[in-house]
Amino acid sequence: MEKKIKNRPMNRKPLPLTIRSRNQTCRILTDDTLTGLSRLTGGRRTLVLADRRVARLHRDRMPRWETIRISAGEKTKTIPEARRVYRKLMGRGLDRSGFLVGIGGGTLTDLCGFVAATYLRGIGFGFVPTTLLGAADAAIGGKNGLNFSRFKNLIGTIRQPDFVYVHPGFFATLPPVQVKNGLAEIIKHALIADPDLFEDLESRDPSFCRPETGDWAGILYRSQIIKAGIVRKDEQEKGVRRTLNFGHTLGHALERRYRLSHGEAVSMGMAAATRLSVRLSLLETDCSRRIIALLRRFRLPVDLPGGMRGMMKAIRRDKKRIGDQVQMVLLSGIGQPLIRPMSIRDLREKIDDLP
Repeated sequence: MEKKIKNRPMNRKPLPLTIRSRNQTCRILTDDTLTGLSRLTGGRRTLVLADRRVARLHRDRMPRWETIRISAGEKTKTIPEARRVYRKLMGRGLDRSGFLVGIGGGTLTDLCGFVAATYLRGIGFGFVPTTLLGAADAAIGGKNGLNFSRFKNLIGTIRQPDFVYVHPGFFATLPPVQVKNGLAEIIKHALIADPDLFEDLESRDPSFCRPETGDWAGILYRSQIIKAGIVRKDEQEKGVRRTLNFGHTLGHALERRYRLSHGEAVSMGMAAATRLSVRLSLLETDCSRRIIALLRRFRLPVDLPGGMRGMMKAIRRDKKRIGDQVQMVLLSGIGQPLIRPMSIRDLREKIDDLP
């Protein structure tokens, strides 16, 4: 079991976390400057793949390496965009000894990781996540996915970065929707692995997660511990790592069909999975009410829109589908996830009239 760290004082630098896989060791660390980046890249020739907006807003923070700037977002996670980056790396003569650093949110680090894992059959890479979503979840774990034919993460690799380097200064310019995206994933981690973290979130005023306050730091660190611990046990997603998909089977379908933010869609997906858990007599009603109340407390949506037919089409393209079944992550309690195979037809019938 991972050691729980509750209310760790954040006047000290969070301790580095480590994920070791068969061929790679990834360090997850937090620092108030980027001065340690050169050491982490080992003196190799380094190129930066940077979110154009982040590079403009944080010009003084950016490292002085050669930089390729792109406009980040879901449209960035595509084969044509990866092809464009490949051409730029080739044009600048980056060879197998080179290193790629992705500076941006989760969509940019996905693209960076995919390109690095496939360019010249793999070069070194690391991430500097600039969003709460990236720092809490997306940049950690080695999954690097591209969207294809309008479906999320249909193509991808699993390869650990050399490092995930969190610099809190980037969070000061996050728009509210990006804060909610990160918070939804932090709540997910609490629901699948840490009842103490869930209770801590219940006790907090919603204003704690404003980027300028810095009060999120301890919560973020505990979320990273959960994600890193699960990945250590199951890097290839054969067992416990599947629980990280709580809220995501429906969430990805909602995100695609209704053009929601990732956090909004995952929140709806978690609420639906929670209510479905009650309907299947797996979860107590009082526990479900606490979960829904916490999501509402942080102004995350909890009600599914209509039009389930279009969602079912998206779920049929879910990369985790096996035949006509999806692996639904449900709850028997807070911190007690379980995986229930369900046919797509059965899933539709069960969620079509959820309260």
